[in-house]
Parts: sequence; structure tokens; C-alpha cells
Amino acid sequence: GKAYRLDRGFDEFRELFEGKKQVLAEDFIEPFREIISQAQGKPFFVCLHIREPHQDYLMPPPFLGCFQNRYAGQTEEYIKKMREILQSERNSKEDLLLLQDLYDENLLYADSAVGRLLQILEEKNIERRTLKIITADHGECLGEHGLVGHNVILYREGIHIPLIVNIPGVHPKVTDRPAVTSDIAATLADLFELEFPYRTSSRGLNLFNLPNERRRVCRALSSTRGFPGYTVEHYPYKLIAYLPNAAESSELYNLQDDPQENVNLEGHG
Repeated sequence: GKAYRLDRGFDEFRELFEGKKQVLAEDFIEPFREIISQAQGKPFFVCLHIREPHQDYLMPPPFLGCFQNRYAGQTEEYIKKMREILQSERNSKEDLLLLQDLYDENLLYADSAVGRLLQILEEKNIERRTLKIITADHGECLGEHGLVGHNVILYREGIHIPLIVNIPGVHPKVTDRPAVTSDIAATLADLFELEFPYRTSSRGLNLFNLPNERRRVCRALSSTRGFPGYTVEHYPYKLIAYLPNAAESSELYNLQDDPQENVNLEGHG
């Protein structure tokens, strides 16, 4: 919202959470339809910050209950149990499996809402003339490495995010070359032949011309250790370090041999 200055650069900015306890993915449908109708065929840029999939997992039925059969409604018992799992550092295997199912249900709900947004573009007969980008701001640990949550997670579960770019006239393909979020802005600037004044200060590259290997740097938004955490990746190695650096606060992984980051090589030569 505006508290994070996300309104900068937009002609119109809407905060859907005003007067609501929780904004759901489906709450974006009608405002989006209205904005597209107002565009009346003119060029437009719309950014939708949909929260799902994200805790608390408050998706409505039939999504709630489609992968697990313990909860079919947002009862007080369900909300209490879900928050217990999210806040606990010693969850049982059964609780983690439940959490994973709830996450997938929440993700399916988001996917359904995105499908309805794309359907609006089809109804307006502009789907094939509109560039679509779907991405996220973080991943999620659901028991991996003994952790639950995000923001403090520097393992792949916390920083590996989806990126889907659909460009009219460009044949779709899948790439496993390393990318970063700032690549999106650099790619759009090149695609529309716009000036991009951050070439020297950004690590962003054109997604159509990514190198096979690349140095990537990421910082945790916060840290349970009380001081900053960083990760530096230069394939095949990835270093996680918490500053001030000490032997017990750094981890080194070989992503080629250990893509799940289970074997810490730090201190092993």
C-alpha cells in the first residue's frame, strides 16, 4: 500500500484492504474489469498485488478442503490450528503435511482468480495483444530445513519464485538459466525500446539473453539471529552468511551435487 510508497508512478492507485479484515484474490476481479473497461482500447499498465498464496490461508470453499479433509470451513478451530503450526518450531510430520495441503489449496485459489483475470482480457478481445507477467516476492518454507515461513529464509525454498512471462507473438519456452526479479524491468525496457536509467545500478538483464552462469546476491528482510543475513550464489556454489561473519553463522552448498541444500560444506575444505 501507500505506506510502502508503492503508489509512486501510477496514475491511479487503489487500496482494496480499506475497511476489510482480509482482501481475497477474488476481490481483484471486478476492479480489474472496471479498469480494463475504462482503458477503452488505449495502452494500459496494471499491477495487481494479489496476496495469495500467503498465510493466513483463508481461502473460501471449495478450495478449502480440496486437498485435506480435516477442515472444510474457516472455523475458529481451523484458524487456531493453522496459526499454531505457523508459529511452532517443533511441528509434527502430520502437522507439516496439513500445512503443505493448506498452502496448495491457497495456491489453487490464487490460480483460479488469475484465470478469471485472464478471462476478462479474452472477453474484451485484447488477450492476444496484452503482455502478461506473473511472479512473486518470496517463496515459502513448509518444513524444509526444519523451518516454516518466509522473509528470513535464504534457502531455495525462500528465494526461488515463479516467473511466467507471456508475450504476444513470442513462442513460449522454459528456461532454467538463473534470473533475478530486476530482469523483468530490463526486459520490458528493451522490448518497448524505452530508456532504462538503472543499467549501472541494477543487476537486471534481458531475459532473452541470460548467461548460463551468474552471480546472484540476496538479503533476508529480517533475521531471527538479530543481524543481517545474505546469500551469494555463483554456480555451482552458494554461500549463506550472517554478519558479523563467524564459523557457526555461515553455510556453503554445492548446488550441482546438492540442489536441496542439505549438506553444509563450510569448514570441510
